[in-house]
Amino acid sequence: MPRPIRIRINYDLCQACEACSAVKSCKTRAIVQTDPGESPYLDIERCRDCSLCVDFCSFAAIELINNVKES
Repeated sequence: MPRPIRIRINYDLCQACEACSAVKSCKTRAIVQTDPGESPYLDIERCRDCSLCVDFCSFAAIELINNVKES
């Protein structure tokens, strides 16, 4: 069973920065920006849910979500 994804990019808030600070902050390179000025995407295989990118996004476009269902 795949683990729940806890990081989400809100493209309504993303400003597609030339130099995305969230991309630079990600030690596992899970936030990927193909070209400067394009919106980044999340590589879920690399993401470790550290949430560092959430703190570094200047526009609050990267969100920490809780997918864990309580029993």
